[in-house]
Amino acid sequence: MNRNDAIIAKADKGNSVVIIYRKEYDQKVLSFLSNNEATETNDNMTNKFQKDLRNIVNDCKQIIGSDNKWWYINLNPDTPVIRGLKPNYTA
Repeated sequence: MNRNDAIIAKADKGNSVVIIYRKEYDQKVLSFLSNNEATETNDNMTNKFQKDLRNIVNDCKQIIGSDNKWWYINLNPDTPVIRGLKPNYTA
């Protein structure tokens, strides 16, 4: 594995694992981020978005009843995190 710069990763579908070259894995992760227009941030913008959403939902009393407004609000939002594999290399 070390000599060929390969890693063992969990497959996307099913309950199995795959052996993949590290370079190919890195390209897949970067491709995923690029295709989904992801941007890296150090700021947690979810608090601002949550506040804006609450204000919008509260202003729409005629469309969204007070007993249904909690369907549209996430109580504990957080910025999504992507985690790639970082294999432990032993030389």
